[in-house]
Amino acid sequence: MNVPEIDGDPIVAAEKADEYREAFEKSGDPEHEALAEGFEAIADGERLISLAQVFESCPADANNRPKLAIARADRRLVYWNGSSFQADIGAQGPKAHHSVIPIRWRLHSTTGGYAPLPLIPPAIREGRRLTKHFILWEVEEWAQYRSDMQPDRDPYLLKRVNAGLDLFRIVAEWELTALERWAAEQRLGTR
Repeated sequence: MNVPEIDGDPIVAAEKADEYREAFEKSGDPEHEALAEGFEAIADGERLISLAQVFESCPADANNRPKLAIARADRRLVYWNGSSFQADIGAQGPKAHHSVIPIRWRLHSTTGGYAPLPLIPPAIREGRRLTKHFILWEVEEWAQYRSDMQPDRDPYLLKRVNAGLDLFRIVAEWELTALERWAAEQRLGTR
């Protein structure tokens, strides 16, 4: 997957992090704290993205739906309702949805669609609270019905840098194998 990243010189970022951390300690301004955390991440060599930038440059399918999707990592499927993503809560049934992350999509889409979240391999999943992470992935094809969903293969695991910023760390990226995609289909009961 190729999305725009927010990067910078690690040395400059470390200096800026100190500057904003000091400003936060004096003022208590949450924006200073958020920027300090962002600069600290860059100084540590972490890859960062802004979802606003990602979806601004995201291609669309023939029905003006985004070719990317995002959902909290502990969910199993996402539904595009024409203007936002909703994620299935699971055992509560197909109508049990909650809003994931509001995005501003630049195109008008009247067609919805379902997409399953990619499986997270054990080495990436281990020790992480998935309720604090998100998965961003390329949707090869939105499904009209839940039963037609097919797992996609190219995800990023994200974690928000700070609640005050639209800034996410790319914690991991992986490509699902054919067997993992098959297992995801079995898990969802789509095949």
